[in-house]
Amino acid sequence: RKANTFLVSGFPNSMDQALYAEKFIKEIKVIINFENSQETSINRQKIIPIENLNEEELIKNFENFKEISFPIKQFYQKYGVIRTINSDLSDNEIYENLKENLFPEIYCLIGKKYSGKTLISKVLTERTGMKYINFFLFLEEPNIAKKINDNEFVIQQFINRLREEESKKVLIENFPMKKEYYTIFVQNCKNFKKIFYLNA
Repeated sequence: RKANTFLVSGFPNSMDQALYAEKFIKEIKVIINFENSQETSINRQKIIPIENLNEEELIKNFENFKEISFPIKQFYQKYGVIRTINSDLSDNEIYENLKENLFPEIYCLIGKKYSGKTLISKVLTERTGMKYINFFLFLEEPNIAKKINDNEFVIQQFINRLREEESKKVLIENFPMKKEYYTIFVQNCKNFKKIFYLNA
């Protein structure tokens, strides 16, 4: 299966590259902007030296990068695609922040059959501007239905779908209905903002 989402490190590093990509390659959906202090940057380059540079040269590189990246950040900020991560933190904290920034806020609505889930979901999403997703319809898609018993596959595919979602808030009906779904999802994606349960 060909991937339709790509993570490109260090790109774009100029406005020319950004404009060329937008025009001839593909619209950039998300730019992950790692921001840290000068001290952190210098300490990391000392631990993993890419070039044999002294501290003065490292400081100059840091300032040059800030200057070069500023117009790119300013340009993409207008379109809401910049996700800024504080990379002064530990690896685990950076990873958790990345997950929070790469995925929309997730609200779930579950309940018994005929409890009014679909009606409530549609009214709620229309009034709040959230994106509506029915998990049962996702499970019926041919490539998912063929591997319906493979919980890991199903949830990974669902996470991939959410990663491409442009809306900042999503309401998912009929999810999570299994403990295994919940566990795999939270480990690989993020925690839910809220889970609503309709009891009728």
